[in-house]
Amino acid sequence: AEAAAAAAAAAAEKEARDALVAAANDALPDEPAAGGDDVVDIAVKLPDGRRVRRRFCKSHPLQSVFNFLVSHEHLAPGTYRLMSQFPRRAFEDHAPGAPTLEEAGLTQKQEALFVDLL
Repeated sequence: AEAAAAAAAAAAEKEARDALVAAANDALPDEPAAGGDDVVDIAVKLPDGRRVRRRFCKSHPLQSVFNFLVSHEHLAPGTYRLMSQFPRRAFEDHAPGAPTLEEAGLTQKQEALFVDLL
C-alpha cells in the first residue's frame, strides 16, 4: 500500500509539473525574427553551466523569459530568479506590475542573465 501511495504521489507530481510546463509553453509569445529594432536576444546561463538563448520583443512581458525556462528547461516556477551581471540586477518570477522587458531595463540587442536558485 505504501508503494502504491508513493507511486500515486509521484504520478500526481509529474502531472502537475507537466501542466505547469504546458501552461508556460502556451503563454510563450512567438519568437521574433533576428535583427528587428525591438528584438532582444537573451542568453541565460543555467545552474548546470549550459546556456540557452531565445529572442523576445522589448514589448514582451518579462514573465515570457520565465515561461521559456519553465517550458523548455523544466525549471520549477518560484525556485529561482534571474540575475544580470553588470549592472547587477535581480528579476523575479511573477514580478509585481507585470513589467515588459523594456520596463525591466532589458533593452540591449543582447542580454546575458543567469539563473540564481532560491
